[in-house]
Amino acid sequence: MIPKDYPTVSYPEVPLNREIEINSIITLFYFEYAKDYVFHGEAHNFWEFLYVDKGKAEVMADAEGYELEQGEMIFHKPNEFHSIWADGKTAPNLIVVSFICRSPAMKFFENKILKVDQEGKDLLAKIIRERSDCFSDPLDKRVHADRIRPDRPWLEGP
Repeated sequence: MIPKDYPTVSYPEVPLNREIEINSIITLFYFEYAKDYVFHGEAHNFWEFLYVDKGKAEVMADAEGYELEQGEMIFHKPNEFHSIWADGKTAPNLIVVSFICRSPAMKFFENKILKVDQEGKDLLAKIIRERSDCFSDPLDKRVHADRIRPDRPWLEGP
């Protein structure tokens, strides 16, 4: 019990800006493709990024073509048609993450190809490890909310 004459202390709050808030994850894949892999393309109403973990990949984003090398990442904005294929010589390993994000700050990533530094690579590796730890789905299959591992109670299920 707190004594009646106990001094009241005021603690200042420091509000935080949420510049980018991800509302939902749609996919979180790690693919090891064959050197002749081709994905003919899709468009959807959410964001997606593709990171080349190993090898090279060729990408179309709307009407623009790009060659991505190991350590590079491209963002696809909502409703942007995109396709990917291997160069026929190198079998690429890719991380593909798609997500719902309505934050205006995402405009920065439109039409961007970024070179990922070591800290970013470590974060991507942690995301893939966490994905494996949290979901029973294999890394090349879609995640499902009803397949959250039971020892991960802080994740919301169905």
